[in-house]
Amino acid sequence: MRIGLENDVRYLKGVGEVRAGLLANLGITKVRHLLSYFPQRYEDRRAVTQIAMVNDQDTALVMGRITAHQVIKLRKGKGLIKVLMEDGSGRLTLLGFNQPYLKKILKKDSLVFVYGKFARTSRGLETSNFTYESIKQEGESHVNVDRIVPVYRLTAGLNQKWLRKIIFDTLGNLGEEFEEFIPAQIMEKEKLVGINRAIPDIHFPAETGDAAAARKRLVLGEFLKFQTALAMKRAGMRKVAKGRSYTLKKNILTPFKNSLNFEFTRDQKKAINEIFDDLMSEHPMRRLLQGEVGSGKTVVALSAMLLVIENGYMGVIVAPTEILAEQHYYTCSAYLKGLGLRISLLVGNMKKEARKKTLSDIAGGRTDVVVGTHALLQEDVDLSRAGILVIDEQHKFGVRQKAVLAGKAENIDILSMSATPIPRTVAMCTYGDLAVSTIKELPKDRKTPVTKYSGENSAYSFAVNQIKEGNLVYIVHPVIEVSDKTESKSAEERFLKLSRTVFRDYASALLHGRMSGPEKEGIMKGFARGEYRVLFTTTVIEVGIDIPRATVMIIENFNRYGLATLHQLRGRIARSSRKPYCFLTGAVTTAESKERLRIILSTNDGFKIAEEDLKLRGAGEMFGTRQHGMIDFAIGDPLEDFPLLEKARHSAFEIVEKDRKLRMKENVNLRKAVFREYKNRLHLAQIS
Repeated sequence: MRIGLENDVRYLKGVGEVRAGLLANLGITKVRHLLSYFPQRYEDRRAVTQIAMVNDQDTALVMGRITAHQVIKLRKGKGLIKVLMEDGSGRLTLLGFNQPYLKKILKKDSLVFVYGKFARTSRGLETSNFTYESIKQEGESHVNVDRIVPVYRLTAGLNQKWLRKIIFDTLGNLGEEFEEFIPAQIMEKEKLVGINRAIPDIHFPAETGDAAAARKRLVLGEFLKFQTALAMKRAGMRKVAKGRSYTLKKNILTPFKNSLNFEFTRDQKKAINEIFDDLMSEHPMRRLLQGEVGSGKTVVALSAMLLVIENGYMGVIVAPTEILAEQHYYTCSAYLKGLGLRISLLVGNMKKEARKKTLSDIAGGRTDVVVGTHALLQEDVDLSRAGILVIDEQHKFGVRQKAVLAGKAENIDILSMSATPIPRTVAMCTYGDLAVSTIKELPKDRKTPVTKYSGENSAYSFAVNQIKEGNLVYIVHPVIEVSDKTESKSAEERFLKLSRTVFRDYASALLHGRMSGPEKEGIMKGFARGEYRVLFTTTVIEVGIDIPRATVMIIENFNRYGLATLHQLRGRIARSSRKPYCFLTGAVTTAESKERLRIILSTNDGFKIAEEDLKLRGAGEMFGTRQHGMIDFAIGDPLEDFPLLEKARHSAFEIVEKDRKLRMKENVNLRKAVFREYKNRLHLAQIS
């Protein structure tokens, strides 16, 4: 019986309902999915070794004849079967614990292949960790031995031998070919094998070169589908009419610029011009603003909002935490003071009457800037007057949350912001449908933090001396998750101990994410005014906190943090012309923590740190978070396969520029492949 690609896997011989359920755990429900479930690696099991030549602890393939069986009964009804095997050069023993069926499968006088890890003992050569395959006739094809064998990622209840057999048999009985979706000119240019050769070769290659050629074809195809989806999404947005227009009136922008006590950096000016061009175009803006810690992204975003506001629309800033939203509210209030603008704050813990009034002001046009958290997502929040949405720390909002926010005003301009510099690899995969503005240059008066690995006592002594000179100190305690109940407890223990000993002569405060909004607000205001000289805290201050007098940070147990977080924390003390100092304490327990320490001590370049962080963590970890819009690729590794990713992106955008909806004959199969994969995942339904 011939098998179709859309057939349900449960009807394949040897699968059934139970195993179909297990395959579903791997995302396999159809034959198409099964054959697109690619090996993680391979084992070369082609070379047969004579038994006499196998050394202790060797992993090898041997071939021989079964000569005898011996069954030994053990305690509690368990048993051991010894299967003796010879090949003319020597003999070995296969040990099967609780595997009585081996006597029926490995019959006396039968010829078999055995692949395993062997041990030479006083009893001779033996193995208990092996796989086998009977030889029924000369020249027959074997699945698990006598070939380059695929090794797959499994789920509980499945084993390699069974999965290989199902895939092998399915390939042999496939009655339908995969459609070739890579356009012919790309196939020819990149010298790619066809998909109907690549699929069998990726599972059961005859030679290692066959597997490499198959992988290149499949990786490029996978990247091409994804990048084409992004290109179509971006092109589709460019075809949408915004329905409103802005002009550069400078009624508010000029007084705002004149009120600043600094000049915009070169990078800030470039970013502002790029954003203004987007805003004044006839299509909705979809732009990512990324920048180094302390590079001045907020004032760029404010400039964009003021252009929209002076044209009669409202600006909205959304932040992932209340403390960051409150910081934006105070920053906006300070920057916009004297310009006659009205600013509203909407967060989750507001009192009923205050929330009601804020909602009324927003809906009634009595506010110009709205700053808020996830509270802005609620149905009764009317943002229909909004012209621009600024999403800060946008990676902390899910795809659906962003879609809800965007849907609150028709064709709203969206500026996403990231305080974490994004590696090119991540940007191309996660934000490939956005235009990108980058700020690397820091304001001229900013000092680079001096970062040291230190013992706690030395760091505390230095901090005390800095307090005497009028500076403020952060002491950051690690926490695994923001919602973790141990956060306040562990930070509180350090606060109670150190505030009564080392820092007993100075007012100290404790700040953590489980506090209420008013509590956090009161502490941050007190710390900013210098009422508290030492702030014991957690990663709640990782982004957005701007207190110029805070020039010392002690990060305890630094090895509990990733590189990006360490760099972000360090950025909190580089907010003025005062010299900042960051101390890292804690044991270097692993090779990875040693490497993290080396990197963070060697550079203050956030973009370089982001690239190093990607190398350390790997693409799998960085691309695995679906709620943030990231994609898990079946075979491609964006880091390892970056050259192919670049080629795919270039080709995809070139194709879509010429044929936005992929209606041309040479692109029809690519369109089908893209929509099959990404219609729902990347919201392509509106592109018809």
